[in-house]
Amino acid sequence: MKVSVIIPVYNVAPFIESCLSSVFMQTYTDIEVLLIDDCGTDESMAIVYRMLTQYSGNIKCRIIKHENNRGLSAARNTGIDAATGEYLYFLDSDDEIVPYCIERLLSLTLKENLDFVIGNYFVSQVGKEYPPLKLRDGIVRGTERILQTYLNREWYMMAWNKLINRSFLLENQLYFKEKLIHEDELWSFLLAFKASNMGVVDDKLYCYKVRDTSIMATDWVKRLPHFEYIVASMVSIVQKHYHNDVLTFRFIEMFCYQIMNEGFTKKEAPDLQKRIYITLRKSLEQLMVLKYCFKDLGIKNRLRNIHYLFPYTMGFFYLKYSYLLFSYISKRSLK
Repeated sequence: MKVSVIIPVYNVAPFIESCLSSVFMQTYTDIEVLLIDDCGTDESMAIVYRMLTQYSGNIKCRIIKHENNRGLSAARNTGIDAATGEYLYFLDSDDEIVPYCIERLLSLTLKENLDFVIGNYFVSQVGKEYPPLKLRDGIVRGTERILQTYLNREWYMMAWNKLINRSFLLENQLYFKEKLIHEDELWSFLLAFKASNMGVVDDKLYCYKVRDTSIMATDWVKRLPHFEYIVASMVSIVQKHYHNDVLTFRFIEMFCYQIMNEGFTKKEAPDLQKRIYITLRKSLEQLMVLKYCFKDLGIKNRLRNIHYLFPYTMGFFYLKYSYLLFSYISKRSLK
């Protein structure tokens, strides 16, 4: 079975050599590497051409050049359309994979004919923590169960380190939304929403390198509208297919949890708090989220994050006392 490894390349000169070398060292060699040249301004592609000239192994490589810079989502989509492998694997050009990565992921999906397989990862920068893979080795069956693991944040939302059946991906048109920051969030939701089975490999197969200049490091004021679009898309899909306000609340809650926990500055906080409230107020009123939250999801479990859904006119000081306030509201809601 051929695996297409898709690597978008844009201004990653310090990292691209180690990234590409990690693919060349794979123990599984029926691989095609698709390097998407997204018109960067540094020496990244010069390094790629030099490495391909020197490489004499069995892994095949192709370079696909964009006419102009189109962004990460477009580069990944170009790779999807150009791929000829039965399975796809997304690798960011500033990261690396361990030598047995592809072999380990493929061995599970070939046994079970899975829609996709996710592996564990580690972060290269000391002191940095990112969403862990909480699932253990094995298979998760059923769309509702997979969606539940997504909502519970049991697996990370980044597109990389997932081996995906290309036929499944194309049948469900699982392309990336272009010009959207955090496009992985929406794409992974759609992946969970469409998949009927997923495999889990708890081995740490992927090295995630954190860069201060990456998309993840852009300021929250610019990122918030993209999160607003993502959660609105999720809510729309859930309401259409499930007609379930409780499930809708879970997506809103997840959105707020991420907004409030990913670390914006105190200077930005008042503006963000106001915008979060404006974004969510209409949904809260229309869906009567409080009623469903307290009755169906359980007070103790949900109060942990419920205060993220409300305006913080008194700033961070207000958060400290929001638990008591909404404990009172919850008791009245249950009467």
